[in-house]
Amino acid sequence: MKTLITRVLTSMVLIWGVAAFWPLLAASSQEEEEREETFTMVAIPTKGSARITIDITLRIKKFTTDEEVLELIEVLKEGGTDQLRRTMEKMQNGKVTPRGRIGADVAVARVHKTEEGERFIVVTARTIPGFELYVSGRSRDYPFGWFEFEIDEDGKGIGLGALIVAAKLQFNKEGQFEIVSYGIQPYQLTNIKRW
Repeated sequence: MKTLITRVLTSMVLIWGVAAFWPLLAASSQEEEEREETFTMVAIPTKGSARITIDITLRIKKFTTDEEVLELIEVLKEGGTDQLRRTMEKMQNGKVTPRGRIGADVAVARVHKTEEGERFIVVTARTIPGFELYVSGRSRDYPFGWFEFEIDEDGKGIGLGALIVAAKLQFNKEGQFEIVSYGIQPYQLTNIKRW
């Protein structure tokens, strides 16, 4: 997880080869797909002087199947970011709720076993504020939120997780999957607890 944080902090663009994208497709049991989870965590900005922390509740109602992930990959390849967002907006597999805010529906939720516990990846079609739509700035091209964190067998966070509030998911000309951050704006996730 420290490696992930280092990548997020030192680069505006995270690029993984397609081979590195396949962990999202690692086999998961039917039991894992149907289970529900609730987590609380604190997001700490890594840049800026305000350093305002955000309390977040993450509720997962359903984990995304391998087949659903493959379908989303095809949507992204064939229809691009806009079509992927439209597809993911219809997926309601949980809810990410920052304290005092509306939050966003969970579109993709994946879990994988690790040596110390479990690793979670959660993707949302983020809620774009009205002023952002009005101004029609470049940030509208980054319509996804990306969470990644690990917990141990007791349900407590291992190290620091990462949150990219405004991300673009795409395949580049070489066929590599990219997570592109809107500027250097990642958050560290800490105090992660399963309830």
